[in-house]
Amino acid sequence: MQPEPDTPFKNTAVRHVAPAAGVLSSLRISLAEFNERHAGRSRRQQIHALLAPGTSGGSLHLAIELFLIFWILASVVSIVCESVDSLNASYGLLFRLIDAISFVVFGVEYLLRVYASPEDDPGRPAWRMRLRFIVSWQGLLDLAAILPFMLGMLFGDFADLRFLRIVRLVRLLKLTRYSSANDTMFAVLKKEAPILLASSLVMVLLVFMMAAFGYLLERDAQPDKFENIPQAMYWAVVTLASVGYGDLAPVTPAGRFATVVLALVGIGIFSIPAAVLASGFTEQLRLNREKLKQDLMTAVGDAELSPARQAELRSQWRALHLGDAEIRAMFDQIELARRDPIPGTEERLPGPASPAWLLADYRTTVARLQALAASEGAAALATRLARPGAATPLEREIWRLLARAEAGNADAAEPPAQKPLFGPAS
Repeated sequence: MQPEPDTPFKNTAVRHVAPAAGVLSSLRISLAEFNERHAGRSRRQQIHALLAPGTSGGSLHLAIELFLIFWILASVVSIVCESVDSLNASYGLLFRLIDAISFVVFGVEYLLRVYASPEDDPGRPAWRMRLRFIVSWQGLLDLAAILPFMLGMLFGDFADLRFLRIVRLVRLLKLTRYSSANDTMFAVLKKEAPILLASSLVMVLLVFMMAAFGYLLERDAQPDKFENIPQAMYWAVVTLASVGYGDLAPVTPAGRFATVVLALVGIGIFSIPAAVLASGFTEQLRLNREKLKQDLMTAVGDAELSPARQAELRSQWRALHLGDAEIRAMFDQIELARRDPIPGTEERLPGPASPAWLLADYRTTVARLQALAASEGAAALATRLARPGAATPLEREIWRLLARAEAGNADAAEPPAQKPLFGPAS
C-alpha cells in the first residue's frame, strides 16, 4: 500500500501546527520549571514572582511579560485605527472585540498586582502595601488602562463619553514597566535636577525678557500681532526653540536683529539639558554596571554557576545594556577568581577587596597593556612617553619591558635592540 502523497494543504497545515506545538511545549517546560523553583511557597508569593520585575519568575515570567506587551500594542493599534472612519466602518466589530479582551486582560492583571503587592515588603500590613500600590504611579496607570471601558459600560447610555477613547491611549505608558532604561532615566533626572532646573529658569527668564523687548520694538509696526507681551511670548518661544513657523515675524530692523540674536542664543540654551541628560545617562549606566559587578563578585563566592543561574545572570546583565563581550569577561573573571586564588590566603571570597579579585584585575590590566604594546599606535605612544615630563621613570620602564617582550614574541630569532627606546634607564 503506497503512502498517501503530501498535498499543498497538508503541508500548510503541518507548518501552522508545528510552531503552535513548539510554543505549547515551551510553556509546559516553563511552567514545570516555575513549579519546581517555587514549590512550597504560597499562592500570593508565586503570583508576585510572576508579575514583579527582578524576581525569580524565570522564563514563565518572561512569557507573561511578552503576552502583556502584545495586548498593550494590540489595544493601542486598535484605538488608533478606530479613529479612521473607513476602517471603523469595516472593522468596528473587531476593534470593539480587541478592546473588550484588553479590558479583561488588564483588569485581571490589575487585580493580581493589587493582591500580590504585600510581597514587596512582607513586614508591613497587607492593606497598607495594597493601598501604596493603588496610589503609586504604576498602579494609577493600570487603573487608567481599564477605567475608560468601565465608565463607558456603566454610563455610556446617559452621557457622551466618546472622549474616553483617547484616554485609553495611556495604556501605552504601561510599557515603561518593562524597560529598565526608564528607571535609569528617572535616576538621572533626579540626580541632575538642580542643573536642569537652572537651565529651565534661564530659558524662562530669556523668554519673558525677549517677549517684552519684541513687544516694545514691534507694537507700532504690527499692533495686531504684537498687541501685548503674552502674545509676543509665542514669538519668543518659537524663535528660542529655532522652530520659526513664520506666522509671527518682526518687520522692523531692530526686531529682526533681536530675532537673530534670540535664535543663536536658543541653540546654546536648548543644548544644555540635552548634554546634561546624555552625560548623566552614560554615568548612571557605568555606576549600575560597576555596582552589579561588585555585588555579583561578593555574592557568588565559591558556589558553582549552574546553567539556570547563568541564564538568570545574563538576563539581569542585558537589562543593564551589557554586551556579550562584557558578559563573557565577567564570567571569566568569576571563574578565574574561583579557580586560581592566591596561595596561602584563607579568604577566597572574590569580592572587590579580596586578593583573588585583585589578582584577576591585575592580570586583566597586564593583558590590556600587552595589547597596547602590540598595536599599530605603539610607536607613537613611545615617542610621546619619551618627551620630558610626559611620564614618570617607572611608567617608561614598564613600557620598555612590554615593548621588548612583544618584540621577542613577534620574532624570537631577532636579537634585541642595542639602543633602548628612551635612552638610558633612569
